[in-house]
Amino acid sequence: MKKIESGPNGGYIIPHPITLISAYDKDGKANAYAQCWIMNIGHKPPKIALITREKRYTYSLFKESGFFGVNIPSIDLVKEVDFFGRNSGKDLDKFEATNFTVFKGTKANVPLISECHANFECKVIDKHIIEEDMFILFAEVLNSHFNEDLYTKDGKFDETKLQMMVYGYNHYWGVSERIGSVGMSQK
Repeated sequence: MKKIESGPNGGYIIPHPITLISAYDKDGKANAYAQCWIMNIGHKPPKIALITREKRYTYSLFKESGFFGVNIPSIDLVKEVDFFGRNSGKDLDKFEATNFTVFKGTKANVPLISECHANFECKVIDKHIIEEDMFILFAEVLNSHFNEDLYTKDGKFDETKLQMMVYGYNHYWGVSERIGSVGMSQK
């Protein structure tokens, strides 16, 4: 098959899984932002890595504590995820605006989003700058929470029920169908 050369800007591996990264501010108010540059990097204990920026408001909330939540939304939350990604917690309460509810982590002081079907409590273990204000953050997963409807009647986890959302080039996708576009919550 003939290839089309697209230069370095075409060098993104897509799609990316979409998550909501959450943390409390100093007054105990929850905030979160949409994050798609995230990956598993270890398993004893589980570890993840994510790419973020120093200027992210939510990062400023967990920079000192070293703890944050990872929340995995299902495809039916695409508008809310877009809203979390297109707005800053410095300017408004995203939880109030979306009617999302918070439950507190049991191993770390992190807000977790009830409406998401999977949640992870994470502890920062390392950080490396990759360019200007962008860095890779390494974290250990301290605890995980999954909705009970993700399990079969005999108690086995059924990952086909996750209905994860992924991000491509300015679009949100389910397993094989586009489910939204960047900015759709602004219309």
